[in-house]
Amino acid sequence: MAAQISLALLLAISFAQVSSAFPVRTVALTGAQAPGALEGWRYSNMSQPAINAVGEVAFSGFARSPGANPTFRSGKWSEGGGSLHKIFLEGDPAPGVSPPDRFELGSATRINLAGQSALSVGLSDSNALYLEENGTLTLLVRTGQAAHGLAPDVSYSRVGQSPVVDDRGHVTFAMLLDVPGLFNAAGIWSNRSGEIAPVVVGYTLPSPPPTAISGVDSFRMNGSGELAYLVQYGNGQVTGVRAEGDGVTFEIAQTGLPAAGFPDGYSYARLDGPTINDAGHVAFTGGLTGPSIDPSNDKAIWEGGPDGLRVVSQLGAQAPGADSAANFSRFYWTNLNGEGGVTFVASLTGPSVTENDDVGLWSEVDSELKLIVREGEPAPGAPLGATFGSLSPNFLSNFVPHSNARGQVAFTAPLTGADITPENDQGLWVTNLAGEPQLVVCEGDLFDVNDDPLINDFRTISRVAINNITSSGGEDGLGSALNASGQLTMYLSFTDFSAGIFVVETLVPEPSSAATSILTLALLAAVRRRQPA
Repeated sequence: MAAQISLALLLAISFAQVSSAFPVRTVALTGAQAPGALEGWRYSNMSQPAINAVGEVAFSGFARSPGANPTFRSGKWSEGGGSLHKIFLEGDPAPGVSPPDRFELGSATRINLAGQSALSVGLSDSNALYLEENGTLTLLVRTGQAAHGLAPDVSYSRVGQSPVVDDRGHVTFAMLLDVPGLFNAAGIWSNRSGEIAPVVVGYTLPSPPPTAISGVDSFRMNGSGELAYLVQYGNGQVTGVRAEGDGVTFEIAQTGLPAAGFPDGYSYARLDGPTINDAGHVAFTGGLTGPSIDPSNDKAIWEGGPDGLRVVSQLGAQAPGADSAANFSRFYWTNLNGEGGVTFVASLTGPSVTENDDVGLWSEVDSELKLIVREGEPAPGAPLGATFGSLSPNFLSNFVPHSNARGQVAFTAPLTGADITPENDQGLWVTNLAGEPQLVVCEGDLFDVNDDPLINDFRTISRVAINNITSSGGEDGLGSALNASGQLTMYLSFTDFSAGIFVVETLVPEPSSAATSILTLALLAAVRRRQPA
């Protein structure tokens, strides 16, 4: 009887593992000693992992003290440089700060090719920006100090956007300013020249000239330190998308100027913040004005560089992969990958569109815009009959896609169906190179958290997530979940209340049916060998 139970268990585990198709590496598990913390302080939870081009991961988490009444401290950890180490832990002394102070909370983790991280950290009465490398933190700036390159009485007042570090270790950051006599001022600074200096600064004046920069927002930086950002002019009604590198600034688009890809008479309206890739191309969403433009078609997505832009799509256009009467009605989460392909989430409208299938994800695969996933469609790899549930983006949503330079897209999504319960209603998918979604893991799956192929530690998944702070194309300086080698980092929690951070190799070929048969036969033989004579 015991042998029969063991056989059934091993067969179930073998099929669960083989069907997952992808090799997995464990980065960190709750219950393990937290590197850099006092002896006995163990991970109690993790979140928001980000991965660099060589597969090193940085993540947020909590460490728990030993004992019946434990203390919990938040922190950041990184594999940058080749080994897992602490970036900082809440309560640690803050290096370079006078008078002495201690760390409180920190910004999202991001990690560059060299394994360095840049982050904003809260102190008792201010915020400080640091560059981290191999566990060493170097102070860059602190709120309250004089702003670099400006008048002596102008100081940094608040962090406007968390810092980004390029692959050469240069840091760029956005700050709000305290300027005597002005209500609002902000800018972007960088140390790409070796010293921290302003890139662009905007001031909100009582009666600003139309060409004066009055606001700066939404910057992205690629691995070479090139920037894309949004500026506001005059009273803020005119916006411009800029790209900047090697001291040269290009105005890619501006409110009121002719809209690229449209006939004469069509102009840009208000523009949204751009993103950028390592080739220096940008992508952005913006408004349109002109003949026949109305609220149903007054926005578009553009991609390109100083040499020209192309239209990726427009509101009111027929949505590829949907029926001919289903049109785009709203765009969300636009990102740009290293091939110049754009990925975005969109809402649909049309006679056949319902609230159960009115949101989807599209991506450019081999230069063709392709539907990746849509509400109500069958979910590949999920239980029979399961379909994708609500994908509507909101501040509580985990549906935040990430893409890479190979054109892959990774996303988490909810499930609905007759056999779907709260215990198996969320999964993680990644596309192959043809743009076809493949299930990585699903809630309710058995998952082996032990890297040793000879020692199994199977646990049942209760939650799956990837970095959902913002959508990334992998070359924009943000916390990316998916690198160009197809390595995907994810967070999993389990029904035994444990959790961990993992890296999945998504471009490894799936096992063949022959390999599955060989594994099953090997397991059968192992069980038979264990049967008593």
